[in-house]
Amino acid sequence: MNAIQRPRLNERALARLHFVDGRCRVLVHDVESGDVIEIGPREWVLVSAADGTRDMDGLVLAGAREGVHVPKDEVVALFTALSGVGLLSSGLPERKAKRSPNSGDSLISGAQENTSHTGASGRGGSSSTTEAGVHNQQKSAPEDRKIQRIANYSFHCNGHGSCCQLYATIVFSPLEAARARATLPIILDGGERHEHVFMPERGSGPCPGSAVALVNGKCAYLDGNLCAIHKAAGPDSKPLGCNLFPLLLVDDGTTVRASVAVECACVLESVNKPGGAPILADNVYARKDLDPAVIVDELPNEVEVRPGVRAPLRDYLAWSDAAIKALESAPDAARFAWNLAGLVETFGLDPSLIAQAASDSTPLDLWLAPALVKALGRKAARRAKAQNTWRSERDLCRRGVNVVAGAATLLNDDEVLAAVAYGAGAVAQDEHFYLHAAFFGHQLVGYPLVVSLRDRALAIWIARVFPLAADSLYSGINEPAFAHPIALVEALLRGHGLRLYTEEVVVPTR
Repeated sequence: MNAIQRPRLNERALARLHFVDGRCRVLVHDVESGDVIEIGPREWVLVSAADGTRDMDGLVLAGAREGVHVPKDEVVALFTALSGVGLLSSGLPERKAKRSPNSGDSLISGAQENTSHTGASGRGGSSSTTEAGVHNQQKSAPEDRKIQRIANYSFHCNGHGSCCQLYATIVFSPLEAARARATLPIILDGGERHEHVFMPERGSGPCPGSAVALVNGKCAYLDGNLCAIHKAAGPDSKPLGCNLFPLLLVDDGTTVRASVAVECACVLESVNKPGGAPILADNVYARKDLDPAVIVDELPNEVEVRPGVRAPLRDYLAWSDAAIKALESAPDAARFAWNLAGLVETFGLDPSLIAQAASDSTPLDLWLAPALVKALGRKAARRAKAQNTWRSERDLCRRGVNVVAGAATLLNDDEVLAAVAYGAGAVAQDEHFYLHAAFFGHQLVGYPLVVSLRDRALAIWIARVFPLAADSLYSGINEPAFAHPIALVEALLRGHGLRLYTEEVVVPTR
């Protein structure tokens, strides 16, 4: 196979700079296959020069200009290998239309294992409105849609820095990256060269965002447990996404829901704890008041209920509001989600049936649960095996994935699974808020609802045995992120591709 003549990394490729126990490593993640390819820093000099404008001779010269002298045949071999795994395209990328302020596009983005982090603290405030029964209102124009905040919630950062060491990608805009390098030029010698600290968000050509280097899994600008940029120049100097964490915004066609990502222990430590930082400023009333760079996801006109079966958005919204109300009286959040999946699979989006799922008297049908446990266990074990070859033993992501794999192994025992499913190890407040935030923020949309509901139940069950698995693997280690396991499990499921186990479930026959 011949190498592409004017190559560039395509958008499947996410190149990331890691410093692992003092060693510089460049990892190229394939967001479609989940595979990770390691190339050396010298090879990255060549790959980074491949922006679609240079042929092989041009790449040889570009490398030599940077002090990397490589024969042409070796350059050809490098790009032939990358082409062989589908990570190269030819020529300049197509120019995209300019992003409109309310398009939902953002500089704060990511995908699969490399989903971006949005950090903590430094926001101004507001409070909540009523959460249910708003969908009979007349639709407004998108920019005029009112912001509807999750009720009675304000955020308290615990200062442990878990959120800054949990994500495979932390994206800075060009201005944010320049400001960080100017504020703290000695960090990885970033004051000298942008590429000492940052990689392109996607591919190898020009793109709107840069992914910061990670040092043993932590943001390069994390100083101990605190943000060095924040300490040096104040909260406004940090990336926008970091200042907005844990905010999630979804436009459902009637209002813009402002919910939270339950992906850090401090998110759960903030529940029922007044006096924290509101998740949005007081002067943000409608979508048009938001910074144009902020992501606002938009729900589709139809929502997939079960594989291949869709329902109108209005039916989903009525069902979702009813589920939020029923969850308040449900003794067990995981049981509620699991039973609700069965009802939706059989009867569709019937709000009148939701109360049945909240009742402890409803039989808990677990015939499918072992298949989900096995699929997640396989996915986590593969990810653990791959990342354990290059991540530091001090890396929180490495530890977390290993514990999830261990927890799935524990749940492979039918008696353990039954005991956990019936409430053993439950942390009711954490679990109810986790599911409440998912319903309120429409976080179940994206997969079929029956799949998302069972996935949330399994996440809770994994969290219930997480302390046992963690104690077995990391006894004596004081890891603050382990204090609220469901937040860590959710971050790993979403941000590191583990949730893709749902596509590998082998459904048993009854």
